[in-house]
Amino acid sequence: MNETKYSFQKLTPINCADISVYEQAINFVFENSDIRNVAISGAYSAGKSSVLETYKSKNGEYHFVHLSLAHFHTAELEKEHEDKVKESILEGKILNQLLHQITSEKIPQSNFRVKKGIDTSYLVKLTTVICIFIFSLLFLIFSSNIILFVTSLQENWLKDILAFIFNSYSIIISALIFLISSVIIVYSLIKAQKNKNIFRKISLQGNEIEIFEEQDDSYFDKYLNEVLYLFENIEADVIVFEDMDRFNSSRIFERLREVNTLVNINKKINMGDGFKPLRFFYLIRDDIFTSKDRTKFFDYIIPIIPIVDSSNSYDQFIKLLNQSEVIGMFENSFLQSLTLYIDDMRILKNIYNEFIVYIHRLNNTELNWNKMMAIIVYKNLFPRDFSDLQLDKGFVFEIFEQKKSLIADSLKVISDKREELVSRLDRIKKESLVSIEELHDAFSAKEKRLPRNYYSQNLTSEGLEMKRENDIELEKREQALNDIIDGNLTLIEREITEIEYKENRIYAKAIKELITKENVDKIFSVKRNNEVGDINEFKEIKCNDYFALLKFLIRNGYIDETFKDYMTYFYDDSLSASDKTFLRRITDRRGAAYTYILKEPKRILESPIIRNIEFELEEILNFD
Repeated sequence: MNETKYSFQKLTPINCADISVYEQAINFVFENSDIRNVAISGAYSAGKSSVLETYKSKNGEYHFVHLSLAHFHTAELEKEHEDKVKESILEGKILNQLLHQITSEKIPQSNFRVKKGIDTSYLVKLTTVICIFIFSLLFLIFSSNIILFVTSLQENWLKDILAFIFNSYSIIISALIFLISSVIIVYSLIKAQKNKNIFRKISLQGNEIEIFEEQDDSYFDKYLNEVLYLFENIEADVIVFEDMDRFNSSRIFERLREVNTLVNINKKINMGDGFKPLRFFYLIRDDIFTSKDRTKFFDYIIPIIPIVDSSNSYDQFIKLLNQSEVIGMFENSFLQSLTLYIDDMRILKNIYNEFIVYIHRLNNTELNWNKMMAIIVYKNLFPRDFSDLQLDKGFVFEIFEQKKSLIADSLKVISDKREELVSRLDRIKKESLVSIEELHDAFSAKEKRLPRNYYSQNLTSEGLEMKRENDIELEKREQALNDIIDGNLTLIEREITEIEYKENRIYAKAIKELITKENVDKIFSVKRNNEVGDINEFKEIKCNDYFALLKFLIRNGYIDETFKDYMTYFYDDSLSASDKTFLRRITDRRGAAYTYILKEPKRILESPIIRNIEFELEEILNFD
């Protein structure tokens, strides 16, 4: 059986990028020995690493060592604590990665060690030398007693063997062996002391004396010396520092520039005419320094033009989708709108990879590919909220929890309109007069009977209140007479019927239909009060650069009430896959043919979807 082969994209840097101009710019660095601190700058995912990897593949004569100093923020990380640990985290990462890229034999004097398997052969040799040392020493001490003991034995084969081994010559041989083993042991101890400083103090007549002490070393000097020692002994032409800008710390750059200067000074002294400088390449974003600091700190800056931005991300995404021949399953307008918000090539690649997995694992009930892509985009850009949504919590969950209140608000507006029309219709039916003139005559006569002051004939306060009520009633009755004259009775009855129909249809509306220009800001400013009274304002969502994209996906119905169908497997314990497909076609407003075969119509009728729409939609019609 032929297995379907899917096309995926790796997120790692490529080594076949177009590096025209970039290659000459990097060559310029190696042609000038005084250029030692180089910035390769660009936005995140601009392609900095790919440019360097491609250059390395084309220029094998240079040895690059990479130190990846990735550091990612979490919502719980407090700013104050973060500022305290930035530099220590960076220093620790640098030391750790340097140690793991240098063999221990090349840095015997380092106080930092990498744990690794013990060399058994070395232990065997050392143990053997020590045992030989001990046995030879013991023989030299007790040689006369041993020889005397052997001569006192009775004559037999055992005495002959022992007499051959223990004689005057054996003392000379033991002395030589003792001397050789002593030299080996003393050499090993001196080497260990020099490299590891095992013995720090000796006691002489009650006084402690520091041995092998470097009295001028402070704690920081010892740390810096270790760093210099490691950099001096790593076999590299270039040390590449990646992602250091994520720490937002400029002090580490100053420290590394100092290290680079000191390392190259030491190398020049030791190597003389054969000196080759050690260069530091920093892969950083453009805004890490101010303009003056950038040119003052770096000896050379190579800008990288982003491979993807919002203007060309659509073309790049289309190329990815074409590789798996799925482009025809999407609305072109959806993809174009989607890529207006995404300008990161790695994110695009991962969205593509996850989409291929999800759609081919979950697509057993005719899933809408646009909605699936929207869910994958949401998962990549808001992974924590996606996880919360699976547990019925989080920002998006709270958005959909507002649906009941949105329906109630919409019903109130329509109900007020319907009540107004019903009152208007009731006035028309009750109106007994036939003309506006007759109505005005009746109200003029009514006004003459209002209470007045005896002397001034002005209306009393009671009369004024009655006049206001009469004016309101006159206005309403004028409207009723005009409706009668214009023949609006049937029109009003039709409007009331339409409003009642709309009231019934509101319950079946998706949330995208309930979001309007008037309420959109209120909806997306949702907050959550938990059981203990804490308020979650979802700032990590609202302050995210992609928040506008999330609003677009929800407002346009790409993420809707059916989101759970796109997040997990479908099991047909309650409904069959074909019946689930029929219900989905109803919610997506793309009903199945009337002849579509339903396996269990009774279970479909029991579905909340059917009850909500109250059989008002044409998509529900089916012969079964």
